[in-house]
Amino acid sequence: MNEILQEYKDFVWGNYQKNKTRHIYESHPRLCLEWINKPLEQITQEDINRYIHYCYGYCKRNTLSLKFWSTQNFFKWVGRNDLQLPKITPIDAGKQALNEIETQKILDTIETLSPLHQLIFYLEYDTIRRPSEIQNLKLKDRYGEILKYDGKTGIKQCIMTERLQNAWDEYLKIRPIPSTKQDSEYLILHYYGKDKGNHLTSKCMISRIIKEVMMYSRVELPNGEKPTNYLVKRTSISRQLKECPDPKIIQLQAGHTKLETTMKYNRINEQDIKNYLSLFEDKRDGNKRKRKINYDKFL
Repeated sequence: MNEILQEYKDFVWGNYQKNKTRHIYESHPRLCLEWINKPLEQITQEDINRYIHYCYGYCKRNTLSLKFWSTQNFFKWVGRNDLQLPKITPIDAGKQALNEIETQKILDTIETLSPLHQLIFYLEYDTIRRPSEIQNLKLKDRYGEILKYDGKTGIKQCIMTERLQNAWDEYLKIRPIPSTKQDSEYLILHYYGKDKGNHLTSKCMISRIIKEVMMYSRVELPNGEKPTNYLVKRTSISRQLKECPDPKIIQLQAGHTKLETTMKYNRINEQDIKNYLSLFEDKRDGNKRKRKINYDKFL
């Protein structure tokens, strides 16, 4: 059993770049086999059904979707196509984006904060970068207004806004002295404590910066949600989709392979629809009579 798992782990680590992806693909099959506790060739569909029932008892739907999918891939890889796990479609958690007023509070406040706060916020808001991508940015990744980054699906690039370029330049003026030659290659370094000048080994500092930005802005979070990087991402994509005539532009900027992925972050609400449809008011009789439309079917 251990040899098969080690061989599969070597396969996963040789075919996928991201450590998080590698861990997910390798860990779920291992946990399944450990729970069943039988040699691979002796596992039956009944064993799988018992494991499925067990997982339903403690996992949420989206966790089950990833767990079953990655485990099914393992069984396919070892040639056990007779063992089947259910395909579960992930659901949207329904978390909202910041509204226009709260978003503007942040955009007004961010200009009063440090270059580090501005740099990290604009990297997330303007270029829709993930914390892990920000963490691993290097100085050489910028070519004028073009920013290269190591995304989920390989090396990609996006366009930097003028305010992001300015924040980048201002941050370099206060950037800590790198501890080593290797640290000097990276853009963002620890700025205080014993790790000052070291490259970030985790995304915690980036998440903390985003929390501080929202705290200083005194924004009212939707439905009691926590101030997270994903909230910034949803807010940015939703706002850009309202202002941009072609969603493919947002898709490319976000680095998504499929447009459907970009649209999952869309939080256009009923009022946004009404505001847009009001542009098509019927003014033939001189009155601004709005068309009667069932807005619910758009939501």
